[in-house]
Amino acid sequence: MARSVAIYYIENRHRSRVVCEAMRNGIELCGQKVRLINERDYAGVDADVAVFYGLEGNTPRIFRDYARDAKAAYVDLGYWGRVRPDNKWEGYHKIVINDRHPTAYFQRRRHPADRAAGFDIKLSPWNSSERFPIGHKPILLAGMGDKGAAAEGFEPEEWERWAIAKIREVTKRIIIYRPKPSWKMARPIRGQSILYSESKENLNRILPGVHAVVTHHSNVGIDGLIAGIPCFTIKGAALSLGCDDLKKIEEPVRPEGREQFLNDLAYCQWSVPEMRNGTAWRGLLEEGLV
Repeated sequence: MARSVAIYYIENRHRSRVVCEAMRNGIELCGQKVRLINERDYAGVDADVAVFYGLEGNTPRIFRDYARDAKAAYVDLGYWGRVRPDNKWEGYHKIVINDRHPTAYFQRRRHPADRAAGFDIKLSPWNSSERFPIGHKPILLAGMGDKGAAAEGFEPEEWERWAIAKIREVTKRIIIYRPKPSWKMARPIRGQSILYSESKENLNRILPGVHAVVTHHSNVGIDGLIAGIPCFTIKGAALSLGCDDLKKIEEPVRPEGREQFLNDLAYCQWSVPEMRNGTAWRGLLEEGLV
């Protein structure tokens, strides 16, 4: 068990303050020593665990240092239930240790269905819809935003253009390019048979008719698996049921185990009230992660 925890907040980001203060309250209720620190005042590793939301200011440095020398608890928006009807700030957030994605450990044990059941997720049969003629279904390319690209060492659109080139080596299918909705500077990528999906277009209207979802690490890969659409992804939790080789885009995998996948993933995200009352921290302790 961690003896000391440093929580770093970003002063001018309301969600960061809400999450970090909730985590402080919950960890203190678990009987552990906690310090709440402005990320601008970071001076090096001096605790067993650092908790922080997002990647701005000094938090990338905090992430790097603690993942190397101690433990880093990275918090970001969750997989489902991100916004509560009564309070948009108190929805679900993923908490990941020493990475941006829990891929390496979240299925080390089989988790019960209790947490996933609360979201009423309905799995569709694999590629159940025939909105497009067989053999002509398009590929959905879910892109990154500028911040996500920078975190992965890319320029904006760099990875997406690489992915399009790889896809074109093996198929002439239409590619629907959908950039991250929060990226305000997104624009169409020009090329033969490349369509552009505006962020306001309902994803649930697109997914049922596509052949596969291609992404670097987007949660759209998880949305695709729920909708019965094979996923090709480089990183992220969806990789456990997907494939990272775009040369196999015409031979997608459709594995068993989606229900257990969702059960396991639900134990990686927690609501802000669960952070505040200690449930989230106790969950990390029970998993042996902190």
